[in-house]
Amino acid sequence: MKGMAADGQEQIFSSENGKFIETTRHGGQWKFDNGLEVRLQCEDGGWHFSFECCPSDLEICEIHFPVWQLEAPNLRLLLPESMGYLTGKVEKWKDGAEFFRSFYSFQMISCLGENENLLAMFPDEEYYCKNVKVWKKDGKSEASVIFYVPQQEKNCKSYTMPYPVILEKFTGGWFEAAERYRQWAKNSAVFQRAKNKVNPLRKTAMWFWNRGESAEVVPPVIRFAEQSGLPIALDWYWWHHNPYDTDYPFYWPPREGEEKFKTGVTELKGNGVFTQVYMNGLTWDMDNASWKNGGEQSSIVKRNGEIMNIAFNCYNHHRLAYMCGEAEPFQKTIISQAAKIHQAGLDGLYLDQIGCVSNFIPCWSPFHRHSRGGGNYHHQGYAAYLEKVKENCPGLSLSTEDCTEEYLDIFDSMIVLCNSIERTTTYWTEFFHGDFVPVFQAIYHGLAALFGTYAVPDSIPPWDNRWPNEDRWPEKDEEEWEKLYPDQFYLEVARNVVCGMQPTVHCLKMNHWTNPRFKEIMKYLLTTARFYFDHLEWLFDGEMMNPGTLKVSEIPVKFMTRSIYTKKEDFKSWERIFPAILHSVWRSPDGKSVLILGNYTQEEQSFEFKRIHGSMPPRSWRCIPIDKENCFSSQNIEKI
Repeated sequence: MKGMAADGQEQIFSSENGKFIETTRHGGQWKFDNGLEVRLQCEDGGWHFSFECCPSDLEICEIHFPVWQLEAPNLRLLLPESMGYLTGKVEKWKDGAEFFRSFYSFQMISCLGENENLLAMFPDEEYYCKNVKVWKKDGKSEASVIFYVPQQEKNCKSYTMPYPVILEKFTGGWFEAAERYRQWAKNSAVFQRAKNKVNPLRKTAMWFWNRGESAEVVPPVIRFAEQSGLPIALDWYWWHHNPYDTDYPFYWPPREGEEKFKTGVTELKGNGVFTQVYMNGLTWDMDNASWKNGGEQSSIVKRNGEIMNIAFNCYNHHRLAYMCGEAEPFQKTIISQAAKIHQAGLDGLYLDQIGCVSNFIPCWSPFHRHSRGGGNYHHQGYAAYLEKVKENCPGLSLSTEDCTEEYLDIFDSMIVLCNSIERTTTYWTEFFHGDFVPVFQAIYHGLAALFGTYAVPDSIPPWDNRWPNEDRWPEKDEEEWEKLYPDQFYLEVARNVVCGMQPTVHCLKMNHWTNPRFKEIMKYLLTTARFYFDHLEWLFDGEMMNPGTLKVSEIPVKFMTRSIYTKKEDFKSWERIFPAILHSVWRSPDGKSVLILGNYTQEEQSFEFKRIHGSMPPRSWRCIPIDKENCFSSQNIEKI
């Protein structure tokens, strides 16, 4: 545990500097020199952590439990990042590797070892602020879960963590861990509420993530709707008057004027395109004149008095401050802006960042009524303000960033971008040597529409014309990137479908339709949309099954790392090895199981799945019915 003394000095309390006063097979109790007592007790299958007799001149701010020294050979970790991240072996991590995140996607972590696996679950339906920290430094590695203790006006003499910590041994891999966690999750209130919703995006065959004014955004999407004859959706960025990542939380009026914008919306709806627009649901620009009208009163304040902020925009360096769950001025502004969106006839509203960072940093603001430091005020505040948006805007579909367990019953859709991680950073591969795996889908598939990718047909990231032109890549330096990186785009799109996500393309333009250079890409997108739509009973309605092992060749895939904020001097090119065919196994509500296969490569590929053998043409899809003998069941799990 960590505490803060009256003189501002940090104090650490651990089993090493405490004295055992009781120990049993069901727990133990420690006492420290200052009179503080700590108890760990196992009851009803879970471990309960508490302290009492805390001195009046000491605040216990953090409880670190459990803590693992990562020393076992061939150990890998399953972490709650996006849909789920499975690290490489700890001994291969790069020194300096660090992971610090909330449990926004699921409340568990797992240690997968050579002989024994451990699952740690934190079944907290109140969603108290807690993080997992993993690091490697100077050859030592550690993982810990940090719970932030709520601080009232007077120091807590005693406190009990509001949820049990469940530890179980099991055999298997990431899927078995997800399946075990699902046994708790499916009985939670948020799961039951989400299950009873009717999702308006269920039949969506393809998403488009386009940016800019209607003349650029609308025509290529409508053409796809006409060519495919399928239900499609648009997530529209940069429609607002302000530059991206600047001047938040104010977006209205549209940058092209209300009349042109509303005309574009009407045209999209007339062609059956579900349309939502972007707003950031969590930040306020500290360098905007509006900041003095409620920004500081709404912000998360760290213990040292600093306002939590990040300057995402590397061109103008405006600082975006993170908003607390108790942020009345900010929330009133967003609710007002959302009403304008609703009145303009939009189908949905995308509220950025809420899904993944709204419950991340404890707040110590002197302006707020909530407990200082820890608590569940972030979750309660954001859930309440989202419900007000829905109440004020009947029928408006809400969307957010990344897989989110705690708001699963509120959001209809979530943009999930980890299947294009190579375009944005090399950090995960360079430091942890692992891969993203569809844990969230194995737990919650079908309760929200998951979409998203950075895959652009020409691999040229979009440019906001309200950024300084001198920072833009010269047009003469652009190449036919799809020829230099021939598999990257197709792999990203294929990952989505195989993972049970709705396929997505980023920044579709009319020249992608008219230039013969992109003929193969456009054909693949149309084929993929049709395949996904024709298999909704598995890929949206179905349950993910143990994927087992697909025997297939492995190939090197070349990647370019280039996002909207990548300057020319920071461009990277690298290579990774992947199976030439991606696969997953699904069971429909009526019990029919299928093997989904996606060949994203330029060549025909052969495969073997248990007793099933076959081959696939380049850039193609297959759905193969399978029987019980070709499915895989869970392994046994032993509680400890």
